[in-house]
Amino acid sequence: MNREMKISIVVPIYNAARYLAECVDSVLAQSYTNFELILVDDGSSDSSVVICRQYVDKDGRIILLEKENGGVSSARNLGLRYASGDWVAFLDADDWIEPDYLNSFLSHDNLKTDFIIQGYKRIREGALIGENGYDIPCFNNFPDFLLYSERNLLINSPWLKLFRNDIIQRFNILFDIAYDLGEDHIFTLNYLQRIRSFSVSTARGYCYRMSTDLSSLTTKVVDLDSFRQYIVESNRLREALLYAYKADNRYIVQSRQEKNKYGVLLANAVFDKRRQLSVEDERKEFNKLHGILEPKYGVWAISKKLYIFYGLVLCAYRLGLYSTKLTVHLLNLLRKFQ
Repeated sequence: MNREMKISIVVPIYNAARYLAECVDSVLAQSYTNFELILVDDGSSDSSVVICRQYVDKDGRIILLEKENGGVSSARNLGLRYASGDWVAFLDADDWIEPDYLNSFLSHDNLKTDFIIQGYKRIREGALIGENGYDIPCFNNFPDFLLYSERNLLINSPWLKLFRNDIIQRFNILFDIAYDLGEDHIFTLNYLQRIRSFSVSTARGYCYRMSTDLSSLTTKVVDLDSFRQYIVESNRLREALLYAYKADNRYIVQSRQEKNKYGVLLANAVFDKRRQLSVEDERKEFNKLHGILEPKYGVWAISKKLYIFYGLVLCAYRLGLYSTKLTVHLLNLLRKFQ
């Protein structure tokens, strides 16, 4: 390993005092020590800044940036502006990394590439509930890698990856603050447009803390216009990559399946009671959603699931049986047949 390669770790922070010490301590415990830790406080109203300042006093590798609240994208962009490392990594303030996380990226062969990725563990209330990652260290081609990564939820966030800082700076690759949904996925897909090579690690050293308050995408109210913007742009970028690598049509079909599967995960947002919509208005919103996900390119099966889901939830709603919990159960049932 080349220990002269410096890694800039960017951590956006907003009211993360409850978990912040565990996050920062996990970075300071890394077996690979040539890093800078850039903590970006996005206008927190809790004690996050106080905790950050205490760590700055303890370790000269830590940089604290403070800004008015502007969202996670603006916080990450500020961190990128100050990043001085050869590589850039991202870490969320409520997550943590295992001691060999950085070390497991940097094999001799990986250092020759423009993008390095590994897997992660899913943690809920301190218990391991699952893992996503790679069982093999190489793929036959980039389209196989891309679609495997998409299907296994490995591309859609900026963490568990190393990005070359010179590529980010040269092409001014930033998080788009105009996106309310999927901005991290768009960032990664934009970066992948600029690389010439990639490497995969079979490690799973990133620990993703899953919410216990049902505030995930499957339960919160989702703006369908933002959803449409994200789905259209992410699919455009993914297909541009596949065409650039001269992928055949079966890869394009799989790409559109990736687009459609988000409908299965998010359709229940249409029926969230917090919207206080009439049944007719819900029908109109569902039709808008299905307009994004209309069946074509050989993906009828997934679109049919949306119709099934719509019918089940609408019947439950009319019978007075509707609840968010019921919706989640229906989604889980549909996923078993995916």
